[in-house]
Amino acid sequence: MIKIVRDTNVDLMNHTLELVKESGNYDKAEPIMDYYLAEKWEVKELTNYEFDFLAAVNFGGSEGIYLDCWLKGNFDENHEDERKTISCGTFKTLRNDLEAIKIMGELAGSLTYYADQYVNQELDRYTPLKERLFEEYRRETAKDKEEGGTYKVKTYRTNAECPRCGATLNTSDVYSYSFMCPDCDENFYHSEVKLPQSGTVMMVVPFMRLQNAWAMKEAYQTVCKKNHCTALPLSGSSFIACWNHLPESEEIRNVVIGLDIYMESYGTS
Repeated sequence: MIKIVRDTNVDLMNHTLELVKESGNYDKAEPIMDYYLAEKWEVKELTNYEFDFLAAVNFGGSEGIYLDCWLKGNFDENHEDERKTISCGTFKTLRNDLEAIKIMGELAGSLTYYADQYVNQELDRYTPLKERLFEEYRRETAKDKEEGGTYKVKTYRTNAECPRCGATLNTSDVYSYSFMCPDCDENFYHSEVKLPQSGTVMMVVPFMRLQNAWAMKEAYQTVCKKNHCTALPLSGSSFIACWNHLPESEEIRNVVIGLDIYMESYGTS
């Protein structure tokens, strides 16, 4: 299972400020700074990188100059179509002269630059879970193919029938075979089995506990499409994968490998 370290908007702000200080680009601002306050009212974990770090300098309502920093865009993988704004922190100087506002403006530029540098350096912290899982799936399936079936795949019940005894077939854990008959103890190629009368081969995947099921199903659709498969709506205790043809071994193995990876990360077993 992938262990993900995430940043919040406050983490991003503080790491950015550290980089600015380490680079020497805070030296001018430090002597005139009254305070720096990181956002404390709305602290949010950042699970998407499709946002911009923005910094703006303005005069205060009564005194001094403020430098406000915020994020704008999509920073939540669960709401991909939403663009929002969230504060990161605020700097303030009590001065309000031209030289002071120029110093604060230069600091705004440095913060914007190093925020971009930091996010790019730590992109894994901001990459949506489904992207990370798909990359893990690609690595594992490529390795399985290259090594001739070294991934220990689980087997699941299907609605296909054994061409010898008529029993319900399971998927096979033997590389290059699609199905296995538990009664005959025999493995079969996809070409040896007839398509069910319904015209659909169904693979039923039971699980004991279920969390974030719909998020998992949505994220897993890419894996299914890659293997010419569709995912039926989840029932209370199972996931159903469907093919409108007799799936080849590689299609089944890839779906099963992906299920292992996705179900573990989305809290199902």
